[in-house]
Amino acid sequence: MKTGFKGIDIFITMMLFTSMLLSQDSFEVLSASIQPNDTVYAHAGLVVTFSDPISIESLQAVEAEYLQYSFLDQNIVDSLRFFIQNSSNVTLNGQPLSFWYDKPSRSFVFLHESTPTMPEGTGIGFILESDNIFHLHDVTSESGDSLTSDLMIQFIKDDELIYNVVPNPYYGTTIWDPHPPYFSNYDPEVLFIHLPTTCTIILSTHDGIILKSVEHNGDFNDGAEFLSLKDNYGQVFPSGIYRWSIESEDSPSFNHGVLFALLPTIMSIDRTREEQPENFSITKIFPNPFNSSTNIGFRITSSTSVELRVVNLRGVMIWRKAYSNLLPGQYSTSWDMTNTDGVEVPSGIYFVQINSKTQSDTQKVTVLR
Repeated sequence: MKTGFKGIDIFITMMLFTSMLLSQDSFEVLSASIQPNDTVYAHAGLVVTFSDPISIESLQAVEAEYLQYSFLDQNIVDSLRFFIQNSSNVTLNGQPLSFWYDKPSRSFVFLHESTPTMPEGTGIGFILESDNIFHLHDVTSESGDSLTSDLMIQFIKDDELIYNVVPNPYYGTTIWDPHPPYFSNYDPEVLFIHLPTTCTIILSTHDGIILKSVEHNGDFNDGAEFLSLKDNYGQVFPSGIYRWSIESEDSPSFNHGVLFALLPTIMSIDRTREEQPENFSITKIFPNPFNSSTNIGFRITSSTSVELRVVNLRGVMIWRKAYSNLLPGQYSTSWDMTNTDGVEVPSGIYFVQINSKTQSDTQKVTVLR
């Protein structure tokens, strides 16, 4: 009996050891935000999450580089996030893909080129067609383990659905920021466009924990809505993957997407606006929103020439006014919601910009009819 138990013990030990070896030789895909046979819209985005950190070398990419950007005159390198260019082991319809790798979440992030001021397809490159086959193969973990099986997802694009969020990815500072970063009320925002008439935008973590929501009414802002990337305590969200969803009676069944936020932690500034030195800036736009004309106040701090512009959501200039050799001080002008041809612009969100040779500022304005 004693010998028999020893044999059983040895057998169980060998089984456990074999199981450990098998588990150490492979890793797996934990989740994908698009499932086989889904019908999605062009800007949906895709997140694939793994059980282990990925070996960058195994992606067979043309280039892989750390995220780098400039903020407040500092060059910032984020060594936890990579931009992978043209990976032959990750393809869409047989074509190599470019995408982001977010190491903390062990996830690949695939985004449609979504900055309206850039030509289609010049950025990330997750461009969908009528039918799509996503294929991920021969990828290994940092410890050299193999993927348990290829990931193959076939899905269909719905050409009628065009929800979008811009910029995506969001990082550093962009035209969409309503305030320059040296103000304490600097509020990093992304812009949703082509929304249903009425809906709720919900922002969640990668794991599905709801962070905040925004109610949208298209009767006032023409299908566009801003979403702040600050929490309820005024702190900027950390860099990483976020998911958004749209809840509406008019919204289709597939109503979620991906936002990749790359936000430097040095954005937080404790001083109040009143404590800030007087800067080159747009000081006030009033009334805002407006339905006939609005006054634009601005401040300059040294003798210079400036140009005021109004641009639409796609970054196209629709109105301008130039001033030469202004002395330091406060100034004001008006805009009667017409373009350079004297034609009234439609209701919606616009941006007022002031530019000199060395400085600029941007503020949001809403036209209502």
